[in-house]
Amino acid sequence: MVAGAGLTFKDAEHISTWAVNAVRLATQLGLMRGMSNERFSPRSSATRAQAAAVVLRAMEQLGMIGE
Repeated sequence: MVAGAGLTFKDAEHISTWAVNAVRLATQLGLMRGMSNERFSPRSSATRAQAAAVVLRAMEQLGMIGE
């Protein structure tokens, strides 16, 4: 499998092969949306705010909190 295959981020080819399926699923579920410039920035560290946003979206989808 080619790294980033099937993902629409401009830098999808930089997503590690082992992470492609997880990134695809997380974006399909709306948990992760990438950066505002249509990039995923796979080589960057996530900020606490970005991590909190993913947790919040997951909790909303699981019905643990209201949207």
